[in-house]
Amino acid sequence: GLMEYILRTDADSSRTSRHPDSDGAEIVYTIGTTPPTSPADCNRTLFNSKARGIIDAGIENAGKKFYGYARWANITNKSKSGPWCQVFSAVISD
Repeated sequence: GLMEYILRTDADSSRTSRHPDSDGAEIVYTIGTTPPTSPADCNRTLFNSKARGIIDAGIENAGKKFYGYARWANITNKSKSGPWCQVFSAVISD
C-alpha cells in the first residue's frame, strides 16, 4: 500500500528536482474504479516540500486503482503554481 513518487522539472530530467518558483509538490488523488475527470474530482490531497515522497494508500486498498494529478505549488503566491499534469494511475499492491 506504500507508493513512492519522484518528481522532476523539465530542465533537470535526470534526477529529483523541484521547480524554483514552488514551495513543493501538490498531489490530489482518489482510490477506486472510476478515473476522475479533473483534479476537482479527487477527494484526497497531499503537499510535500520535497520532490520525492511516499503516499500511504492503505493495505486495505490492495487491488484497487490509485488515480492522481500532480503540480508544483506555491502556497504564498498561487499565481506561481504550475498546471496540473495529466491523470496518472497505478494498481495498489500489498
